[in-house]
Amino acid sequence: MSGRRASRWGWCVAAIGAALWLPAAAGANVSVGHSGWFWGNPLPQGNDIAALDFAAQRGFAVGAFGTVLRSDDAGRTWSGLSSGLTNDLATVDAVTSDTLIVAGGCALRRSDDGGLTFRRLPWTASEQRCQAGIAQVAFPSGNVGYLLLSNNRLRKTTDGGRTWSDPGVEGLPTPTDVTFTSETTGFATAGGGIFRTVDGARTWTRQASPAANMNAVSFPTAAAGYAVGSGGTIARTADGGTTWDVRTTVQDGPAPNLTDVRCGTAELCAVWDGSPSGARKLLRTVDAGVTFTPVDPFGGASLAAGGQTRLAVAFASATRVVAIGFGGVTVASDDGGATFARIGGAIADAFDFARVTSAQVYQVAGRAGRVAVTVDGGRTWTGVGVPVSRGLADLSFASATVGYVLDADGSLLRTDNGGSSWSALDTGTGGAASSLLAVSPDVVLITAGGTVRRSADGGVTFSAVSAKAVARGATRLERAGAAVVVHGSGLIAVSTDAGQRWQRVKAPAKRIVSVDFVSAKVGFATDRTGRLWSTLNGGRTWQPLDAVGASVDEVAFADRLNGYARGDCSPPLAASVGCLLRTSDGGRSWRPQVVSSQALKNVAIGSASSAVAIGYGGGWVFATTGSGDSAGDSSLTLKTPRRALDRATLKRQKGRVKLTGRLSPAASGASVTVAYRPAGRSWRYASAQVSRNGSFSATVAITGTTTFVASWPGDDVHAGAGTPALTVTVGR
Repeated sequence: MSGRRASRWGWCVAAIGAALWLPAAAGANVSVGHSGWFWGNPLPQGNDIAALDFAAQRGFAVGAFGTVLRSDDAGRTWSGLSSGLTNDLATVDAVTSDTLIVAGGCALRRSDDGGLTFRRLPWTASEQRCQAGIAQVAFPSGNVGYLLLSNNRLRKTTDGGRTWSDPGVEGLPTPTDVTFTSETTGFATAGGGIFRTVDGARTWTRQASPAANMNAVSFPTAAAGYAVGSGGTIARTADGGTTWDVRTTVQDGPAPNLTDVRCGTAELCAVWDGSPSGARKLLRTVDAGVTFTPVDPFGGASLAAGGQTRLAVAFASATRVVAIGFGGVTVASDDGGATFARIGGAIADAFDFARVTSAQVYQVAGRAGRVAVTVDGGRTWTGVGVPVSRGLADLSFASATVGYVLDADGSLLRTDNGGSSWSALDTGTGGAASSLLAVSPDVVLITAGGTVRRSADGGVTFSAVSAKAVARGATRLERAGAAVVVHGSGLIAVSTDAGQRWQRVKAPAKRIVSVDFVSAKVGFATDRTGRLWSTLNGGRTWQPLDAVGASVDEVAFADRLNGYARGDCSPPLAASVGCLLRTSDGGRSWRPQVVSSQALKNVAIGSASSAVAIGYGGGWVFATTGSGDSAGDSSLTLKTPRRALDRATLKRQKGRVKLTGRLSPAASGASVTVAYRPAGRSWRYASAQVSRNGSFSATVAITGTTTFVASWPGDDVHAGAGTPALTVTVGR
């Protein structure tokens, strides 16, 4: 562990946005921590990081959306851990290389196997509600630990977190920071003072009274310690905190407000200037605070983001310093913080949609014209410049090297080298086109003005397709296995000869939003009400897939059984959470997969196990090569005593229906969502809590025939689960 004992690791800064792709260090991609998806862009990951701590070469970082990261090589590469939390985490203490404590809000978790598994520490009755959240954690040993709460109270454990007590603090005013050098000896900054306890936080004595508001305290060794505060104030002790030498850093302009301090040795420290004028300034001292040199770890880029700044920084050794900022931007120094270099990289652009060439080859694109490609299933991405005039309408690659892009004016460009160079083609439309599909390197289809145009010579010449089935309303082209599908608001048509002839397909509803066929016969569609449909006979008949339990915006299938639906993942997940619904039985049941802290724009599936999704974060791209599920399986059931009721019986039941079910393995205290939809209406939701044996129940008021579905988003070791649709019919 670094010299400071699990104090408040949050430092203020914001991330830079790289305009070009920067190569990542070797290593596995960071998992999202809530499912089997991983980060493709940016690297290592894109969530804000609030705290960072090292125990020798092993480091841990925590931040937004329950993010927990681990590095085994002093911050050069990172992997994602699953804490089972989705709330923001604010502090981490690497007690040893295997034992770590993470906390945020009311949640407190411990791992003794390097983060492979976590368990809840019951310092309060509920992780969802508490009188005051946790501001920081300080564990001087595996058994003895302290919590500083947001109401400035302290809590103490002597048995590793199984039980907690109030140490009855005496002589300590409102603390801003605490750290412990042993199980009984600790230090705190509070107002204009530096305080010490030698009896395990029961009593405190003032050791120094700097003429400033003190913000943070840190001890790199048992003897050497530092405290920092407003007005550029820094205090140092060399005798274990008995006496303190108070100095003021000399800086040009307004005096800095020093908000945190971290040290690699007794003499080498980095102090964060958290004042607005400090913006991105790290103050470095190599002579125990006598002199300071300002350092910008992020290379002069603006660190402000949304009016807030944040930085987590820690020493992995006397010379190795790692800093992680807003948006997960990660930098490191091997010269004690004198210079920093970027770890990982980012294509800083807003992507809007993804396209599939094969299970390993995908493209993502933004309407402004930025394109990125992957040839390894989404693990690494390369930015591609495309010379479009008015933004990008669509793109399609027939292989990893041959591809086409369509701009908003209807201009078509072709590349034969993966996007290194492009040649212009004439589609003959004379205006805007809406969709593009490269059936092969030579056969290209576009839609323009509601009709389909086709080229069989690599885009050199195009001619209008004369088939009546696509004479009007064709707007979107899609692959369908060996076939091709085109659709519009009320149109679906299939071609089995690369777009020469077309057969009209009956649509399941008047207005179609999303269509995905996996063959000429098997297809899926969503209508404007968000209902999901499937056909196994080329559209002669359609069946609703009500087990999805949500309003669906988009559907993407790899084959008859395996697919994703993007839409409302429903309570208890927040509305902004990026969640997908996954089926492996053709839509008979669906399980939630939590991917992102922000909503998802698009999902594209390349095979039964591989897919890519785009988030609303700046350039956020996610991928999976393992079906998107967490490692452990789970199952869910739902039933009701009677599936058919008459009006008289429903009236005797006061309009209520009781549903029961079981989650296996049992996740006591977990929340299961029961989605229900009255016939012809939108989905509604009820929540049920899982008991110790895995059972749950919910009582729902209905007025007529209603469909029910139960779902669970999974936890840190188990994939989510969903039930088939259960319909209770109400007759006369």
